[in-house]
Amino acid sequence: TSLAKVRDADTLVCLADTYRECDEERARELYRQAFELDPSDPYALINYLELEISHRGMTSIIDVVRPLMRMAIRRCWEQTAVGINIPWAYYALGVLHLLLDESHESLIAYAKAIQMSTAEWPIESAYHSLVKLAPVHEALRGYEWARTILLIGWAGRVRSEAHPYELQSPLNLVW
Repeated sequence: TSLAKVRDADTLVCLADTYRECDEERARELYRQAFELDPSDPYALINYLELEISHRGMTSIIDVVRPLMRMAIRRCWEQTAVGINIPWAYYALGVLHLLLDESHESLIAYAKAIQMSTAEWPIESAYHSLVKLAPVHEALRGYEWARTILLIGWAGRVRSEAHPYELQSPLNLVW
């Protein structure tokens, strides 16, 4: 099947995920295609924004997609209301609120996501996703708070003696 025929945002997001670590440009293009198919899909939107913002080193795209971000937030709340896509809907709310300069709402969503996570890997994944926004962290009020709460949540879920680098030093917690 040719990718030109793929007309499903979820399929494109999954495919983009496979490229994220080895070919960021390809991943960004696939996330963009998924975003264009379903602009209010939280995962297509967030992944596209993370890579686009990281690539450009600026947050100006947020002004253009703000209404779509609000729609994605509504979709996430609808998911949480019926108990589906948990904890991912809360992680999505965390990053969307952060990008919209709503740091308190972001922290509340991240805290709920951490609470609803039954393993460490969702928290680790959310942390590494947030780190993609590090090049613009100064433009994101609440970035360090979000980063810190994810590190604390991750540290609380680690089950092994071998802690990931990010959790080995208190210096990684920037206040």
